[in-house]
Amino acid sequence: MVVQVCKSVLEHWLSTYMAMREKIELSGRDARWEFPKQLLFARTNYMAEICTDLIEMVEIVDDFFRFLGPELKAVTGGHTSRPSCGLVLRMPGGNRKDTVGLVMIRSGTSC
Repeated sequence: MVVQVCKSVLEHWLSTYMAMREKIELSGRDARWEFPKQLLFARTNYMAEICTDLIEMVEIVDDFFRFLGPELKAVTGGHTSRPSCGLVLRMPGGNRKDTVGLVMIRSGTSC
């Protein structure tokens, strides 16, 4: 799922930074990395949390379609199409460049 990949990339940023910081400190060659963690990771951590929420929502919707699929077919005569959804997340600050777009493609009508 695309959202899981996004979450993984966001979380990987923190682990990669910390691994590189440790490598630099252990080498003793370069100056110690001291950057404000809030500045470096606040947005990516927030976005990873949002991805977690999105993953949960998509799993719940899929469970509903799986669970209600046969019953909906019986009632609607076989029309159990899923809606086409679009979702745009705005980061705090609301800048256009800070917008994360996610489109969940489903066949059928729009939601």
